[in-house]
Amino acid sequence: TPHKKTSILDLAAAESFFQQHDQKEEHLRRIYSLLFPHAGPSQLSDEERWKLVLEDAVLPAKLRALLAENFVLSSLKVLERRQSEQGGRKLLVELEDGMRIETVLIRHVHSSSASTRYTVCLSSQVGCAMGCGFCATGAMGLRRNLTASEIIQQAWLARDEVSDMTLRGVGDSGDGVGDSGAGKEAKGGRGGQARSLLRNVVFMGMGEPLDNYHQLLSTLRALTHQRLFGIAGRHVTISTVGVAPNIIRLASDSPSTRLALSLHAPSQELRASVIPAAARYPLSSLAAALDLYALKVGEGAMLEYVVMEGVNDGEGELQLLGEFIMARQEALALARAGNSGRDLGGRGRDQARGYFLNLIPYNPTSAGERRGYRTPTYSSVEDFSRRLREQYQVKSLVRWSSQEGSDSGGGCGQLAGGAQAAAAPVVPG
Repeated sequence: TPHKKTSILDLAAAESFFQQHDQKEEHLRRIYSLLFPHAGPSQLSDEERWKLVLEDAVLPAKLRALLAENFVLSSLKVLERRQSEQGGRKLLVELEDGMRIETVLIRHVHSSSASTRYTVCLSSQVGCAMGCGFCATGAMGLRRNLTASEIIQQAWLARDEVSDMTLRGVGDSGDGVGDSGAGKEAKGGRGGQARSLLRNVVFMGMGEPLDNYHQLLSTLRALTHQRLFGIAGRHVTISTVGVAPNIIRLASDSPSTRLALSLHAPSQELRASVIPAAARYPLSSLAAALDLYALKVGEGAMLEYVVMEGVNDGEGELQLLGEFIMARQEALALARAGNSGRDLGGRGRDQARGYFLNLIPYNPTSAGERRGYRTPTYSSVEDFSRRLREQYQVKSLVRWSSQEGSDSGGGCGQLAGGAQAAAAPVVPG
């Protein structure tokens, strides 16, 4: 059996290796300084880049040989790229054991400055055990957890894709991509610009991240480490269906990152019908976990609510949803009053936010079709949002942008390891 190598991007594994072999930490810092922010010419393979780093780094000969024998830059393989009309991209990625996951890049153009930034949507598991009725990933069931190395490598692949899209001028319409400064930077063969363009990370891909908790924490450290990806904690969002005990743990273990809760229904009965795993954590225990999270961190979670016509958008659901969020806001206000003067997970009070509701119109999936789910009309979901704001003072926004990428099969709920049909064109490798 061939010796299995580890990705050098796995910070915890690399540090452990250096300690076991009695190697100086400064050597590892030197390696990361060559990889980040300057990732090297994007046209080179990861194998070639890793070889160059080992050649360029000032290292003892014995350590260089050990690193070549035990580490790679990345072991993941991009099998397919699908380009969305909105400028994002979905990657079909093969793991070393042949299993497949999907990673999505979402493109944002600032309304006033026209500058371009990207968010990467990471997968944390192959499949998912939560079984959400509208979700293609949930229909797969859980195959296995991803390792921290496999999750971190997705972010590395995303940086390369950002460089590639910048070189190609994807979505270029005078928005700062293509032959702009960003394009010239990428054409110069350096990945520093990719690091700055890849601004946000969301754990909203395949899987339930809080069911893969220890690997998640290890990933978060690498993503936010200044010598690696250097992404600010407030730009990292962890989305959960509601693993209540780990919501509370996250407040202590990673207070600088942000939390999103996939609520999808405002009553326990309806929620359990849409999300079978909700039976494990009743809505009452979830509410208590959110209140404890707010007490520790001093801010609320972003709430996600996939709107399905005739399922969770009625008058009764509107009232229950409004009351649920109002109760969480009141608990947050009390927590903030009690936390006066405390550090809020590294955030100032101007950065600590209250609860915010994202209403996400249902994206068609084969799983949802089997249940008869339908996408609501524009006017009905906008009215639902307006009434929540006016009657319950809920900060709410309809995320029609969540449908961006649905042409590539990369919209909310559509990831299924390449099994979900997509209309977007395949990008040549």
